[in-house]
Amino acid sequence: MIDLITLKRDKYFSNLKKRQERAGEAVEFYSNAVGISSDNEYIPITASTINMGIYSGKIIHYGVPNYLPGQNVAKGYKLLYKFLDLNSVPNAFKTKSMEEPLFAMKGILFRKIEEDIEILFSVVVKTEYTKQMHEEDREGRPLDYSKFAILVSNKFCTSAQYKTIYNKFYREIILPHSNKGVDVIITNNIVNRCFKSNLKRLKFKSITEMKEYLFAFNKAI
Repeated sequence: MIDLITLKRDKYFSNLKKRQERAGEAVEFYSNAVGISSDNEYIPITASTINMGIYSGKIIHYGVPNYLPGQNVAKGYKLLYKFLDLNSVPNAFKTKSMEEPLFAMKGILFRKIEEDIEILFSVVVKTEYTKQMHEEDREGRPLDYSKFAILVSNKFCTSAQYKTIYNKFYREIILPHSNKGVDVIITNNIVNRCFKSNLKRLKFKSITEMKEYLFAFNKAI
């Protein structure tokens, strides 16, 4: 069984971010899949390590990178599972039965719709547990599976075009994680469940505090 409840990942995103910063540019993210941790009960497991920035070690500004490496479309499930386990930027995947390619990165599977995306599957963690999970990981302690969930799009589990891949996901990923205590949540819209970004909820005690918020989005968790 592949275990997606880990913090391991490749260095592609961090290296890309450094290159972009040296060039005076920022990594782009899909505009319809950007969130603020303070507005979400759950956030993607990638949010604390693949993001636009973190304020004061608590508020994470995260999303799905709009960046695809120049690679061929992967065709084997072994590669797809590797993307879901380790990749810090999306890669394309397609089977013979699929009408269009899907894109996968660590803990996230999605389809592209012009300039936007529709997320079909996502591994998420309770926002309140984010900092603790990093502490436990650094200390070599096991992560608390009850603090995680797998979000599954209703379209992914009911649409005929995804029948083959969903059945494989259910047998090899969803059911084994559920048996370990990970909640499985079926939803009509994964973006609405863990990518909310209602910035107007943020309140500041002073202009100084507001400026600190606006300019301090780069502190590590």
